[in-house]
Amino acid sequence: LTERPRGSPSHKCAQLAVFQALSWQEETSRDLYDPFSTRNDAVVRARLRLREESPELQPLRLEQAEEAQIWWKLRELLLVDLKAEGVMMEMLVLMSIALVLLTGSFSLVVAFKVEKITSISIVTAMVNVVLLRFTYYALSNARDINLMSKEHALLLHGVVAQMATKPPRSLENQLRQERFLLQLATLVEKQHPPESVMSFDVTPELFSSIIVVTGALTATAIWNLGSGFVKL
Repeated sequence: LTERPRGSPSHKCAQLAVFQALSWQEETSRDLYDPFSTRNDAVVRARLRLREESPELQPLRLEQAEEAQIWWKLRELLLVDLKAEGVMMEMLVLMSIALVLLTGSFSLVVAFKVEKITSISIVTAMVNVVLLRFTYYALSNARDINLMSKEHALLLHGVVAQMATKPPRSLENQLRQERFLLQLATLVEKQHPPESVMSFDVTPELFSSIIVVTGALTATAIWNLGSGFVKL
């Protein structure tokens, strides 16, 4: 169901979108809103493709003990797969950030000392633009993957809330299932997200900080190049 190259950040987001689509029954749920707000358009498209291409694959009913256990096992396997695929990408992101910081800082030094356009100014501006684009692409996907994985806690709490509004067939079984789902929600909340950079979880705050710093250095390199051309 995912046509993107395996191992790429967009492929991992597509994998999670398919899993989100299998995790919530849109037709039978009493919720008025979709519990998956991150990459919601991709999740909706995944639901439509599942209906059209794989109608035998029905969303799991988490209020059922067996299906909730299947859901949890699938989630664990998916996260292991995402982490395994993310090792190389994390190294590339670190190298990209380091190069932007190095070349951007060097460009500033050259601009203040030489005060004219050089081949270094041209190369730095071109390289930084490419690296910034790659860093933004990789980190934005990593941020969304972490947000999507955390939304599973909201899903589980929502299922428990729905179960409490329905008359139980067996009160004992329902209470047992509710406790199990709440335990899973607690595990989800305490787990480290699958995507990190140098052991720092890729959060919206970390994403914004890195993009602001690297973007400022890239803008400075472009400004140095432009001002150099003006002085020619």
